[in-house]
Amino acid sequence: MASINSISYSEFNEPYRIEKSGNRLLFINELNNFSGKKIYQDIFIYWITDDSIIFDKKKIKRILVNGTLFNRKTLFRKSLFDKTETVEWAFSLPDSINNALILCYYHNNNFSEKFSYLLLNKHNKRKYIKKIGEILLKAFEEYGFPLKENYVFYDYINEDYKEDFEKNNENNNEIEMDNEEKLFSILEMNPTTNANEIRNSYIKLVRKYHPDLAEDQYKNDFEQKIKEINNAYEYLYEKYK
Repeated sequence: MASINSISYSEFNEPYRIEKSGNRLLFINELNNFSGKKIYQDIFIYWITDDSIIFDKKKIKRILVNGTLFNRKTLFRKSLFDKTETVEWAFSLPDSINNALILCYYHNNNFSEKFSYLLLNKHNKRKYIKKIGEILLKAFEEYGFPLKENYVFYDYINEDYKEDFEKNNENNNEIEMDNEEKLFSILEMNPTTNANEIRNSYIKLVRKYHPDLAEDQYKNDFEQKIKEINNAYEYLYEKYK
């Protein structure tokens, strides 16, 4: 049986049927090919909130993608599937998540079944929907399965804007040393010239302070905090990478 990390997105099939009601997704699958008592179920998701998509008037400028192991459990064939030979499962996404790549992997020692579902916000313009879908797939192809909660943080920047980012970073080089120490403090780390350490600290803080993970009463505070974290990371990572 293939391991999780050896499976590519191209090997995933469309699910037999999906029913969607509001933010609740119901998956219905046939599992009649499985034998034995246990079936293992792994559900992974890459997701984008609408407020993580930064637009200008004509194009997408930047998109932030999170990835997580959404659910993992053992299913018992004898008690659930012998009569119906199907399985139904459902989960709810936060209201803010209107774009997601959902991957489900059923497996045991004898057999495996894989499928995926691309959920895209139909209220976006067609050209935006296509780009968002491409970025979700690219995140999976680059990082593989997210095996921990919010394990992946994928930052897409449109090629047209990279030059602007580089110019801003050149201006940032004029920041004095005491200000640079403040930036390390924002990233909750000691000063270093190691770009990987800077990125690792940044990823940890994004998981901790992302506004989508905050309770309503703290959302504004988290939004301000994440702006400070992003600014500190952009300067320090570009300088030391």
